[in-house]
Amino acid sequence: MAKRVFLHIGTMKAATSYLQALLTENSVLLAESGWLWSGTGENRRAVGDLIGPQARFPGDEGAWGRMAGEIRRFEGDAVISMELLAPLRERKLERVVRSLGDAERHVILTARELTRVIPSQWQEGMQSRRPAGWAEFIKEVCADDPDSELGRRFWNAHDLARIIRAWSAVAPYDRISVVTVPPPGGDPTLVWKRFSSVLGLDGDRFRQPAPQNESLGAVSAELMRRVNAEVADLAYPVYRHAFRRTLAKRVLAPRAKSEPRLTLPAEQHAWVRGRSERMLREVEALGVHVAGDLADLVPPAEPRAEAVDPADASTSELLAAATDGLVGLGRILGELQIEHKRLAEQNARLRRRLDGAADPASEAPAPPPAPGSLGQRLRRAVRLRRLARRSRTARWLVRRSRTVRNSASRRR
Repeated sequence: MAKRVFLHIGTMKAATSYLQALLTENSVLLAESGWLWSGTGENRRAVGDLIGPQARFPGDEGAWGRMAGEIRRFEGDAVISMELLAPLRERKLERVVRSLGDAERHVILTARELTRVIPSQWQEGMQSRRPAGWAEFIKEVCADDPDSELGRRFWNAHDLARIIRAWSAVAPYDRISVVTVPPPGGDPTLVWKRFSSVLGLDGDRFRQPAPQNESLGAVSAELMRRVNAEVADLAYPVYRHAFRRTLAKRVLAPRAKSEPRLTLPAEQHAWVRGRSERMLREVEALGVHVAGDLADLVPPAEPRAEAVDPADASTSELLAAATDGLVGLGRILGELQIEHKRLAEQNARLRRRLDGAADPASEAPAPPPAPGSLGQRLRRAVRLRRLARRSRTARWLVRRSRTVRNSASRRR
């Protein structure tokens, strides 16, 4: 049975992807330190299964039970991290408690100043085929009593006081921690130092990951909104790989520095500042542990920049973003086609060797991998190493089958 389980439950757009990537980057060090981290993918699958069919991908049935079982069998400490946990309600929280057994449960929320969260949440929605434009989104979110599904969903995921009260059914208030994301311009590793202090780890021993989940600029987000309208009937797994992970994350996100950044208009900025101050007074009254400073979560008195409505992007701006998107997708598709052809040829050679239909010594060597980033080259090297092992196995099977046939012929 795990001694302690730390559930990092969000909130969304508050350094969750960064922290999950850092845990994965240092999974060996965590294991050596007596910690269980199942990996970002496994956490996503498990939490999707816990939430239910609306968040579960095909093949993930039972993933929460499997991860919880692994935690129960583990004899050290464990950490779970997934931002989709924060909005869970009573029945799901009861299942969390049951599935983790008698382990000491702790809850961690990372939180970010809301005038930064709201634009980030909207552009993230444009990468998940959400239909609402920027003006509609902020109208529904910046309302005292939101009566729309959009507004309720946002505050279910970002009202810290509500989330803490709900999750007190899983861990008492003295085992709930709020980790504040510092304002922009400071030490980018500070949120990890605060997070690791809650876990009781020496944060300086851990390697930093590559940048994670960077936001889109205003023009690219508007382009994605328009693209989404044209692919509304596309199966989501196809959309996720082609448009979310490839077009948005890999191609358009690097353009953000050259595009206007989303900023709330002055009226909504003032409303969010007041809403944040009331929420933080509630959090303070609950008496939970704070790693950082709740003042980090108070919006500045004035907006940081002039408000921009992405719907006002000019035709030339959208055309430039679309051209970059088309060029980027073309490059990636070309590289994938070359890689696919190379792997198909290697697979064909291995099959011929296994069948004994070709002499391995006469085979031409595999072409060198296409140039690319260090990560791409490393992934290709791993694949080639696996193929080499399979090739050696295939040659052994061929020699073994010939030996068996020769032995049988001699006996006859």
